Amino acid sequence: MDIRADPGDSVLEIPGPQVDARVQRSWLMRAERVLAGSSAWVALVIGILLLALVGLVDAASGSFEVSVLYVIPIALLTFGRGRWMGILLSGLAAAGWTVVDVVRGADALAGATYWAEISRCYALVAVCLVVAPMREALIQQRDLAEREAAVSERLRALDELRQAMSSLELEAGRQTDPRVDELFDVLHALDRDWTETPA
Repeated sequence: MDIRADPGDSVLEIPGPQVDARVQRSWLMRAERVLAGSSAWVALVIGILLLALVGLVDAASGSFEVSVLYVIPIALLTFGRGRWMGILLSGLAAAGWTVVDVVRGADALAGATYWAEISRCYALVAVCLVVAPMREALIQQRDLAEREAAVSERLRALDELRQAMSSLELEAGRQTDPRVDELFDVLHALDRDWTETPA
C-alpha cells in the first residue's frame, strides 16, 4: 500500500496484517500449537508415547540402526514446549535407548553401557539446545508480526483520516475553517502519538 500525504513525500509501504500462511499451515507449526496449548503433563505423555514407539521400532529392527529416530520426539517436544521439557525427555530417551540395548544383549553391569547412556543423553540434550532458540525466535517473530499488523491497522486508519481531511480541505477551497483546523490538530496529535509510541 502506498501512502503519500503530498506528491513529493516519500513512500511508506505498509505490509498487510497477514502472516505468511504457508508457515502457519505447516505440520510443525500445527504440532507446536497443539503442544503449547496443552498442559505440560499431556505434552510429556505425548513425548513418552512417541519415545516408546521409537524404542519398539529400535528393538524390533535388530541390527538395523534406527537410533536417529530418538531425536524426532525430543526435537518436537522441545519445539512445542521449550528447552526444559526437551531436556527431561532427553534423559528418558537415553534411559530407554539403554534398556533397548540391554534387551538386545548388552551387558547391563558393564560401565561402557552406562557411559554410552550418558553420551547419548548429552547428544540428545545438544539437540534441545539447538532447537530451543529456534522456538524462541519463532515466538518472537510471531509477536512482532502481530504488533506489526496492529500498527498497520492504525496507520491505515490514520491514512483514511488524512485523506478525509484533505478532501474536506479541497472542498472548503483552502479557506480556513475552525472545524477543519481542529481536525488537523487532532490528526497531527494522533500522528505524533502513534509514531512516538515504542513498538
